Amino acid sequence: MTEADLAALMRQYEALVWTVVSGILRSRRDCEEASADVFITLWNNRETFDPDDPGVKSYIITLARRRAIDRLRAEARHNADPLDELDGALSAESPESEVSDRLNAQIIAGVITSLPPPDAEIFTRRYYYSQPVKQIAAAMGLKPSYVKSRLERAKEEIRRRLLANNIIL
Repeated sequence: MTEADLAALMRQYEALVWTVVSGILRSRRDCEEASADVFITLWNNRETFDPDDPGVKSYIITLARRRAIDRLRAEARHNADPLDELDGALSAESPESEVSDRLNAQIIAGVITSLPPPDAEIFTRRYYYSQPVKQIAAAMGLKPSYVKSRLERAKEEIRRRLLANNIIL
């Protein structure tokens, strides 16, 4: 990847990256730093990163989400009481529990992606990217009341399918 490729990616995806990180982070400074971290990571991985890959948008979204969450975790560690960290270390989960959690997460992701359009996108925008209902409605050209009703129906459908798979949240 060249500097021109990176500049093109920044122009194309900077608004998307900002949307993702600002849905997770509250401080403008943190959003700016997380957004910059996304493109720095791309540049640091330029040897293996292909800007023409068809999955580049998904990769950038995932990277933005991870950088924002990393920033949240760093802030939490910075503000955490050292005794809280010790308590967490003493109550580590068992390997069986971790495997079970991973399997449940895969089933949940499958259920969400199998929702009919536009429910899957609305649900993902609301609960994965933490976008407000009004923002989702504006982005998708829908009324906020329609988005709210689709969210409720999607939650009910997800609950029904998860119960069918013996997953209780």
